[in-house]
Amino acid sequence: MKKLIFLFLLLIALAPAQAQLEWAPVGAKYYHSIANFMGSSGNSPYSVHVSEVIGDTVVGGKNCRILMTISPACNDGFPIQFTYEEEGRVYFYDTFNEAFNLLYDFNKGPGESWSVPICFSDFHCERDSIMVLVDSVTHTPVNGLELRTQHVSIDMPDFAPGAYPHGKIYQGIGNAPVLYFYFGACALTVDFFIHTFNCYESPTHGIFNFVGGQPCGVYTAAGEAQAAVEQLRLYPNPAREWLNVELPEGGRGQLALYDAQGRLLKTQYLDAVPEVWPLEVSALPAGMYLLLYRSEGGAAAVGRFVRE
Repeated sequence: MKKLIFLFLLLIALAPAQAQLEWAPVGAKYYHSIANFMGSSGNSPYSVHVSEVIGDTVVGGKNCRILMTISPACNDGFPIQFTYEEEGRVYFYDTFNEAFNLLYDFNKGPGESWSVPICFSDFHCERDSIMVLVDSVTHTPVNGLELRTQHVSIDMPDFAPGAYPHGKIYQGIGNAPVLYFYFGACALTVDFFIHTFNCYESPTHGIFNFVGGQPCGVYTAAGEAQAAVEQLRLYPNPAREWLNVELPEGGRGQLALYDAQGRLLKTQYLDAVPEVWPLEVSALPAGMYLLLYRSEGGAAAVGRFVRE
């Protein structure tokens, strides 16, 4: 009996170290460096995408998390995405085809593979998907956790067999630079390409730094840290005719309105307007909506409201 009690206590003591991270909890942030091959004047050739999980919603009957990306490569709009995890597989929503696609499969082992769609909307693609090949699986000790780590090769166009790009996929986090949120973080062109996965910031387990202690969120050539996404104050909420939007920086920037399926409905550029902006919503069908604001200086804020 004493041996059983000792074994039980030992299992309890070891449980935190073996725990798996929850996929995309609200408040989590992902930091990816991108390379600007054009080297435009005034811009650093390397800067950072910051993606934050800003809330949750239901899309296509699935309980999803909402991701918003802030990036120097995204000049217009607010790239947002919907994702969920089920039995070790992570899916992302393709708003154009209104379907979920597999992004990560944490279950795969050495010698196994899975396919990831890369062509959406009316983009011209040499092929419509890429293959992720698992070369080996190890465990990475970070912040007291043992992260199961898939070492993968990415079968991409223009790469000869054996010369594929390589990356790591951490269970519960993701990564693999060329699988950066199914290539849809924003309109990445030939001028921009994901360079490395810097950090993952967990709301429960702290910062997982994968770049040797360098800062996670260097966003501009001046080295400014990326600010956290603020919450917009919206009222009345629910709304029928008009929605008042309190803007965090006096209203010089851009508002983007999305429906619950992630479709961009409207973009409003704001220039020298009052701190409270009245938004007409009378023509919207009843339902939940997402409103995203980005100031001229790059600060971001988000809010959700219901149209009655």
